[in-house]
Amino acid sequence: MESCRRRHSQKNSLRPRIANFRAIRLGFLLKTPYWEGLDANQWFDNVELVVAREIGQNTVQYVNNIYKYYVACKLVRQESGSLP
Repeated sequence: MESCRRRHSQKNSLRPRIANFRAIRLGFLLKTPYWEGLDANQWFDNVELVVAREIGQNTVQYVNNIYKYYVACKLVRQESGSLP
């Protein structure tokens, strides 16, 4: 029982470190396009390239899928007259 508690407390003690690592990683990913002469505020063909290289294609595909649904919903709302 004690070893189970010890493992659980060790796992929880790593959470702030992991969160800190993620924040540092995110900061790096936001600065990298700038260093490469890309626009850090533009996803497509800018940050997208850095994320694909550093993290992987899954993240890029996820964002692209969300954008497709956003565009589709926007078009449907425009056709129905909800948006100008």
